[in-house]
Amino acid sequence: MNSVKDIDIQPIFRGVSLEEQHLIESKIQSVKFPRHSYIFHAGDSANHLYLVREGVVKLSYVQEGGEEKIIHVAQSPDLFGHLFLGTYRHRVGTAYALSSVTLYRLTEEQLLDLIQKIPIIAINLICYFADTQRELLARLHATMHLNAYYRVLGTLHCLARHSCCSADQWFKLSPYISQKDIANIACVNRSTANQVLQELKARGIAVQKGRELLIHRVAIRALLQENGLEILV
Repeated sequence: MNSVKDIDIQPIFRGVSLEEQHLIESKIQSVKFPRHSYIFHAGDSANHLYLVREGVVKLSYVQEGGEEKIIHVAQSPDLFGHLFLGTYRHRVGTAYALSSVTLYRLTEEQLLDLIQKIPIIAINLICYFADTQRELLARLHATMHLNAYYRVLGTLHCLARHSCCSADQWFKLSPYISQKDIANIACVNRSTANQVLQELKARGIAVQKGRELLIHRVAIRALLQENGLEILV
């Protein structure tokens, strides 16, 4: 049996019993990747999904001409690499470890076996996919209709949801997520992202402490709501 901890913090395993947790531990595998290593590349055949226990993973797609577009930055307790569960059996993007990472890994066969034995996992998966679909639609709305300032705010709020619990007013942006990454996700240039961050610092909404950047999540949400952008919240 794998020595796996914190199974119950993963969204798809919430609500399982202690006995069911032991069953999950017998199926799931814990794997580690060093910083600056690739977990998979676009075009690779796929049969594993991953859950982030520790670290930061960049999911990206390289366009013709070599330009990289960040699709998502995965942190605990995100799930990624699951798109092969549909029609397509290859990776559509690349997963890259921005930091050293510890992941849980499941094959399709292991996942389906767990769903048959623990049906709540299927319900949790549906809820998780619905939440991520809404987030994707919100980001699409932002890039299509909003000015650069609110794109950056929406990006920061999205990152906040993956970095702290809902009760926290402040969240700490991972030092492995750069201004360039924020700009890439928000579809703005780096100087624009920097300008927005400097304005947030001047207003006390962002605070720089060494390499750590603290963002006031509640204040950003209020700014978005005040401008009728509840879809980004």
